[in-house]
Amino acid sequence: MNATGSALLETAQLSKVYGGTVALHPAGFRVHAGTVHGLLGKNGAGKSTLLGLLAGSVEPSGGRVVFDGRDVTGDSLAQRRASGIRLLDQHAQVVPQLSITENLLMPNLPRRRGFVDWATAHDQARRELEGVGMSVDPRTAAGSLGTADQRKLNIIKALSGNAKLIMLDEPTTALTHAERSALFDWIRNLRDEGRTFVFISHYTQEVRELCDVATVLRDGSIVSEGEEPGQLSASELSRRITGTEVAEYRHRSECGGPKFEVRELRPAGCGAIDFTVAEKEIVGVMGLAGSGAGEAVRALVGLHPHTVGSARLDGREVDTSSVRGAAASGVSYLPGDRLDEGIVPMLSLLENTYLGQWPRRGPLIDRAAMRAGFGAYAERLALRARAPEQPVRELSGGNQQKILLSRLLERDPDVLVLHEPTLGVDVQTKEQVHRLIGELADAGNAVLLHAYDTEEIAALCDRVLIFRHGAVATELRDDQVTVDAIHAALEADE
Repeated sequence: MNATGSALLETAQLSKVYGGTVALHPAGFRVHAGTVHGLLGKNGAGKSTLLGLLAGSVEPSGGRVVFDGRDVTGDSLAQRRASGIRLLDQHAQVVPQLSITENLLMPNLPRRRGFVDWATAHDQARRELEGVGMSVDPRTAAGSLGTADQRKLNIIKALSGNAKLIMLDEPTTALTHAERSALFDWIRNLRDEGRTFVFISHYTQEVRELCDVATVLRDGSIVSEGEEPGQLSASELSRRITGTEVAEYRHRSECGGPKFEVRELRPAGCGAIDFTVAEKEIVGVMGLAGSGAGEAVRALVGLHPHTVGSARLDGREVDTSSVRGAAASGVSYLPGDRLDEGIVPMLSLLENTYLGQWPRRGPLIDRAAMRAGFGAYAERLALRARAPEQPVRELSGGNQQKILLSRLLERDPDVLVLHEPTLGVDVQTKEQVHRLIGELADAGNAVLLHAYDTEEIAALCDRVLIFRHGAVATELRDDQVTVDAIHAALEADE
């Protein structure tokens, strides 16, 4: 690590104002070469604005950006990429149908006599993959890679383009514990070779584990910089992010009788699955990639093909043939991918909240009722937004997640099937969401929680079902539900 000497990147009085709203107050931000620099803050704190200003996708209202000794303030996004600045968001940017070679080298595939020289292209891609420790056939489709390897592919493409500074926005989204550890080891090796990273994460443990130094933004201002996060406790780091103490919520309740019963369910690619969720109970569902955990959860709400089996809610048959059928039966689903399966970007916050469940007054949509209900959800979830008519695409990821939670609450389900409910939200919002889930369970609902964050599972769940080879392999309950026990069950020899 080299956190001394001249900076690779430095800003002076950099600011951004949208209309009358200050997104980033005049700021000085410095990143040294050969470091992993953490950037933290609540949703809406200004992190994405700062990265956009550094990458060149956002035009500053004032100040300047100096990169590698040169003032690049007036440079375009393309010019900054050519200088070596790369911004990779939390969603793996691959074309799944194309080969790894095509994803790595396009649009600069080598040619011979006017045609693509595929032999040379595959050899070049193979060398680049092997150079960072990935042993995979570059001719295979990029979509066949796991999520972690798809993220690596994005970073490799940036590195092959002579990137000097790689900014990673939530790169561990939806990764398992083992995949996160492997990705971190890989980033550390690249850092030790002289590469430089800016790393955004809402997981304070990740920042403490990976980052050499950290900068904290709050309400558009830098409130802490230059500290080594590994020397701070999780609670101290959370306090810098929020400006207040954040009490960790842990749910435990006296469960009632059986409420949601699944018998002989056979999702495609899995065996027969049986389990019961009691009234007031939160049951975690976990497993490594290909274990069948995700398939089982999605089969229950009609998103994954399945045969045989039944699901019953309070003794009534649940329609698992479609999301609409499951919702009509009292089972509602919170998707793990809010962009592809959750929000409709061009619609307003109001419309996204009531999508598919419009309140009516006679034949007309009752927009007054929608606004009143939306206001209650916005207050309950501490939503940060200008107005109900604001397009949802303008919100931060965490606030988009709150819109999806509002939609779930509007359905008033008896069974909640939650996939990554705190995906991309800050530490304070995460605790708010945890409390909300606990309140919904305590009100008599049954909750299935499918998540990769073992700390979240341990904090919320009464029982945990660990999947392996398409079936429930281990069940943890009561005092067994700890982070260490969950890790051991996930990583047990198969």
